[in-house]
Amino acid sequence: MRSKIYINIKILICVFFLNLHLQADELQINSSQIKIDKKTKTTIFEGNVKAVDEKNNQIFTNFASYDKELKLFKSTGATKIITSEGYTINGNDMSFNNINKTITSDKQTNVIDKDGNQIFMNMFNYLTNKNLFFSKGEINIIDKNKNEYNFSEIYIDEKQNKIVGTEVKVFLKDSSLKSNPDNEPRFFANNLVMQNKNSVFEKGVFTYCKDKGSNKKPAWCLQSNKIEHNASTKTIYYDKAVIKVYDFPIFYFPKLSHPDPTVDRRSGFLAPTMTSSKNIGPGVEIPYYWAMSKDKDFLFSPKLYAQNNHLFLGEYRQDFKNSFLIVDGGFTQGYKKTSDKKTKGSRSHLFSKFNMDFFSLNEKSSQLEINVQQVSNDTHVKVHNINSTLVNNDISELKNTIDYGYNDKDLFLGVNVSAFKNLSKTGNARYEYLLPDITLEKNLLVTDSLGVLDLSSRFQVRNYEVDKQVEMFVNDFLWNSNRWVGNFGLENQLKGIIKATSYNATNTDEFKNEDTSSMFSGALGILSKLDFYKDNFDKSRRHFLTPKVFLRHAPGHMRSDALGSNRLSINNLYEINKSSDIDILEKGTSASLGFDFSINNLDKNGLIGEKKLKISAGQVINLEEDKDMSVKSSMDQKFSDIVGSAMYKVSDNMRLNYQFAVDQNIKQINYNEIGLELEGGKAQFNINYFWLYIVGGSFAVLGALFCWQHFPLF
Repeated sequence: MRSKIYINIKILICVFFLNLHLQADELQINSSQIKIDKKTKTTIFEGNVKAVDEKNNQIFTNFASYDKELKLFKSTGATKIITSEGYTINGNDMSFNNINKTITSDKQTNVIDKDGNQIFMNMFNYLTNKNLFFSKGEINIIDKNKNEYNFSEIYIDEKQNKIVGTEVKVFLKDSSLKSNPDNEPRFFANNLVMQNKNSVFEKGVFTYCKDKGSNKKPAWCLQSNKIEHNASTKTIYYDKAVIKVYDFPIFYFPKLSHPDPTVDRRSGFLAPTMTSSKNIGPGVEIPYYWAMSKDKDFLFSPKLYAQNNHLFLGEYRQDFKNSFLIVDGGFTQGYKKTSDKKTKGSRSHLFSKFNMDFFSLNEKSSQLEINVQQVSNDTHVKVHNINSTLVNNDISELKNTIDYGYNDKDLFLGVNVSAFKNLSKTGNARYEYLLPDITLEKNLLVTDSLGVLDLSSRFQVRNYEVDKQVEMFVNDFLWNSNRWVGNFGLENQLKGIIKATSYNATNTDEFKNEDTSSMFSGALGILSKLDFYKDNFDKSRRHFLTPKVFLRHAPGHMRSDALGSNRLSINNLYEINKSSDIDILEKGTSASLGFDFSINNLDKNGLIGEKKLKISAGQVINLEEDKDMSVKSSMDQKFSDIVGSAMYKVSDNMRLNYQFAVDQNIKQINYNEIGLELEGGKAQFNINYFWLYIVGGSFAVLGALFCWQHFPLF
């Protein structure tokens, strides 16, 4: 009888433990099976284990133990925790100390916050009464937009939705933050504080350039003591910001702010700039951008002077369905103190540009462009150093034009009406008119045997210096043969031109003043080049070297172009006609000698890709001197200037450009232009140095521009 009673009691005890519930002080534990280890005085839980503390932190696992004396709950194997604030923790082998209210683990753990962002840690310590995470080591956060954050130490406050981390590396993977797929925007900083929609980087560096390893500096970066990103206003603020190019400081800004890359356009103040002028004195320009609507905006840029009346500038832009309008204007009351050189009276300018596409279908298009340029004072733009989309402070001529163009597959028709005003001249002699200027270009012939024959016709009526007028009708027949390769690998092409000019001139010095005069001229040349190439050792790049020679002969004579403005460059070195005047074809026998050198990247299939480097240079050698040619072109000498250009692509975001013209004796640089193009997302940075030798002197300009393009119309 006693045996049966004992068995029944044991069954009742088992039923009690299978009731799936154990009250362990303030920790409630449920499980499919519960056992007691008498040696260690611990309770063992197996199968569907769930533990809930007084804060409603929930722990789920399949195997756990609980030490009642130490109030220590330990899980073994896969464990899931849902915190009282809604964070989810997935990991292994976690310990819940119910005395000091901590949950810890030294195993790989994944935390998912309420917004779906994922946090990966090698260990963590969670204070249940403060809802605070702590971890150190390799910590990685992937947000819901796939952006990646790396830390060496991190604190997460669930209640305040706040993250504090050290040794921060942020890689922005969101495609909306990139202008092209090759961009790799990233932040590096000592510390980062993220709370709600605000992020603050301490001693941070930001760049868009492609990451080429820890030992290589980015092409450009923006470094700041403090970088703050306010997601609510979509604005990034910088304290003591420095723009660096290959770790070399270029610009310093005590304070700087701009919209973040997700913003296309937004109203607000832009970065102010200091101005200084001998005539006007010191001042400051404070631009304000107004995004009026989706299709129109306005940029107000007042220049506030300390010693003179202020200048008020404005630029209005509007986009229509098939057209675009820009209007740029400015007004000032003039000098406060006048003199012989500083005359009294207000100054103003008005520039506008209107473009319209009538249609653009397949290979047909039709466009209209209208330009208006007016100033009330000839030196107004230069004195106030006005530079905008339409206005250049170095402007020497005002152009008011109406241009119409029609393009078909093998036909172009252009009609132009223009009025020019030379700001360096006085009186009515400063005005010049083209009424009209009509251009017709037509392809006449394309065959495998003869090549390509084009007709270019131009009719122009030019009135200048009050009573001088030239009516001109010019027809150019341009021929380019098909290329062929000779026995020695030379690639050859014949080029020819026949120019027929008829004109009627009145009161001119450079033309015969007759009722009608006609001139015929022609030239024939042959362009030959030989390509050499060599691949580097790993077949990733191909080097090309191409010597070129262009032999040309033009019999007869030409009208003097000694005062012409055309300049010899690498772009027209091998052209059959190098003059910019429509009726002039340079005469004589000459040879253009030069070369092209380039380095091209090769893809995995060995196909030629983008150019890494290109250098071109050459010179014209004339059989005889020709004093009818312009001195500026250097074609009046037997040996012309040595002209050339170079391009070096430093990185995907950085490009160096160079153009030059060196005297034949290589003793004097007649033209020198160096340019740096830097692009990162919506940021563009340009530096240009321009040096030009002028007879009797020289002229040099250094210009720099940093622009964050956050106000495109679309």
